Amino acid sequence: MLRPQSRGRVGLHSANAQAPAFAKLRGKPNLREPDPDDIAGAEQFLRDHSETIYHPVGSCQMGSDSASVTDLALRVRGVDRLRVVDASIMPTLVGGNTNAPTYLLAEQAADMMRRQT
Repeated sequence: MLRPQSRGRVGLHSANAQAPAFAKLRGKPNLREPDPDDIAGAEQFLRDHSETIYHPVGSCQMGSDSASVTDLALRVRGVDRLRVVDASIMPTLVGGNTNAPTYLLAEQAADMMRRQT
């Protein structure tokens, strides 16, 4: 889930989630498990407890093409005197937390603004 490449579905092939082969590996559940016969309840359980990892990025993607929201100096295209300086300019997700790379972006942005680029 760190670098999704496609969209699709995840489904359960079998309702036999309590298979004997997994008995020695199974511990006590952390969460109240849904009734395996209640498909709607199982789907809601997955919606409530599934999540992606780390932080979303790319909503204001930086780039040199006209489809990018910001240019390489973090300036918003078509808006004077506005820059975006956060993880949303990252074109792809980094392989870890976005905190340190965002600090680096902020330092670089401050340098660019001092130089008025």
